[in-house]
Amino acid sequence: MTGEASKAQDIFQDTLREAAFLVANREPPADRYWFFREARWRCLDVVAQGVQPERAANESTELSPKAPEQIEQLEPEQLAIWISAAPEPQRSALALYYLDEFNYREMMSMLGLKLTDLSRISSLAQYNCAGGGLGMKRLSRGLRALADCAPIANAKAPDRRMRTAVSRAKRTEDFAAQQSFDRAVAKLVQATPVSTEIQEWFANERMAEGAKRSWKKTALHPAILAIGIALVVIAVVAWITFDEQMHAFPGTATAKKLLNVAAMTRPSEFEPMETEAGTLNDLFFMKYRFEHYDVPPEFSQQRTIGVRVFDDDEAGQVAQISLAEKRMQLFLFPARRDSKSGKPEEFEGWRYIEQEGWTGAVQARKGVLFMAAVRGPKKDLAPYLSKPKE
Repeated sequence: MTGEASKAQDIFQDTLREAAFLVANREPPADRYWFFREARWRCLDVVAQGVQPERAANESTELSPKAPEQIEQLEPEQLAIWISAAPEPQRSALALYYLDEFNYREMMSMLGLKLTDLSRISSLAQYNCAGGGLGMKRLSRGLRALADCAPIANAKAPDRRMRTAVSRAKRTEDFAAQQSFDRAVAKLVQATPVSTEIQEWFANERMAEGAKRSWKKTALHPAILAIGIALVVIAVVAWITFDEQMHAFPGTATAKKLLNVAAMTRPSEFEPMETEAGTLNDLFFMKYRFEHYDVPPEFSQQRTIGVRVFDDDEAGQVAQISLAEKRMQLFLFPARRDSKSGKPEEFEGWRYIEQEGWTGAVQARKGVLFMAAVRGPKKDLAPYLSKPKE
């Protein structure tokens, strides 16, 4: 990359020191590609400051089956000079490709190159080194670009597109020559001697062991907190939905709608009526022909201050009673009917519902639903429901 071994060694050591510093501060590199990116940028910075790669002339010879043998006769230093003489980004691409450590997608990510650019660089390497290119003209442009970046070793291709390109390229003699050439170059790269000083850096595999992150710091990490909050919200929503389904009953939606009616009804909308709530069933039958609109015994002795009757699109014919005690309101309306049998859908006991600060207690009886509504919590209605029936 630099054309000078001493400079490359300094960059290597600086990169490792930076990694050790990050680990010591509990910010380790995210992946192994960090080392190659960091070293590459340091190399480019050194080159920009005036350290230029050594230039060398490459003879152009016709690529032949003996080309791999010719490569094997070179010294690793000669290959290093050849790679360092290439301009960027060809130089970085050649270095990464012939390390034979990365697939084409990883090289594209690290170098910021498109597939066509990476393919052109790979083809150019053969042309510059051996004086001829491997065209594989019988392949389509896309498959040819992938074949130019095919894995050097007999490793499995990273994706189906690459496997298809390699499978079709193997039918050509050009691809076999390319693979032999690339393996020879990669073998020469692997044979590059490593200085004793660099070997000492790796004598201990645990060069920089970071401090273990405490569970408190892990729990307070923004990403962990965000995930935790999201899980809590999901759990709460799921529990509310489950609880509503467990306590739902035929007519729940209508009862909740009537709680809103109770909240919005003004006292002036009621027809004045002072009597006991239990006596209004005769009024509803004689005047409105409402059958079984009977107030349950739990509320039959409560004094009323007004009554009104109205039609609702969903509830049907609704009788609304205003009581003197706690400004409570009572509702009587038809029970929902089964779509197949036409019979009223009923349930046992009292069911509670809550809506915007109001609480309702609902009971089904003889095809009619009765609801007592009060502004407040469930405990405000509980004493009335626990009274013995007379």
